[in-house]
Amino acid sequence: MDTENRFAEPIKKSSLKLVGGLHAATLSASRNDFLVSGLLHPGEVSALWGLSGIGKTFVTLHLAMSIAFGRGWFGHEVKAGAVLYVNCEGQNGFGKRIRGLLDHWDETADQAKEPFDMTYSSPALLTSSGQDAFQEALDTYFAKYGAHPKLIVIDTLARSFGGGDENNASHMSSYLNFCNEIAKEFECHVLLNHHGGKDASKGMRGSSALKAGLDASFQLTKSNDQSKLKLIVEKLKDGKTGQSYPINLIERHLGYDCFGQSISTLAVQNAFS
Repeated sequence: MDTENRFAEPIKKSSLKLVGGLHAATLSASRNDFLVSGLLHPGEVSALWGLSGIGKTFVTLHLAMSIAFGRGWFGHEVKAGAVLYVNCEGQNGFGKRIRGLLDHWDETADQAKEPFDMTYSSPALLTSSGQDAFQEALDTYFAKYGAHPKLIVIDTLARSFGGGDENNASHMSSYLNFCNEIAKEFECHVLLNHHGGKDASKGMRGSSALKAGLDASFQLTKSNDQSKLKLIVEKLKDGKTGQSYPINLIERHLGYDCFGQSISTLAVQNAFS
């Protein structure tokens, strides 16, 4: 079978629609439709990336749960919104990470302002069947909560890429086209958790079409003294880039297992919450 033919055709763009002229355009320029002020907005796609094992999921989960709880994020105002977290890897420890963050915040799951739900699956978003399955998951979310998610996290891009080639510009563009269609159709933000290459100075792994097609990208890396992490705003359409946020992962003790061994995890310490 021809590899190219296994992948879905690019989604056909909807008919052109007039938006209301200069007056409407100037109103939309205020960007009051944020999830995280100045960083994440509905209708956009972004990526948070870093080397394998650096702690990307801890940071991504902290951001996603901050949105579900409506908690300020490193000095940025947050509008509470429903979250769908597509967890394609590391499912066994994911519950611990959620519990650890709730424990750190001294919150319970019932205190979330908006729904936070997840799926432990790896949809192949370059295929028609994978895209259909993803749409069905969104329909199920709506049936359960009466609303569509405002933030969709896909963790990771690689695990949801199916049999595609990340280095192939056509494959990457098709993947991003689908993510953008989802973001626009459901007026949500799609955040991709992604790996860096072997040489972090060369950026995200895969085709350059990825960074070019994103509305924003954030790099998680070691701080200058190597003892902590920092999240750098690498790309931000219509916004300032280069600012960084100190990320401190602290250990949270959750109890003991049946053998008396300590159960623990890590959680992001957000001094500005």
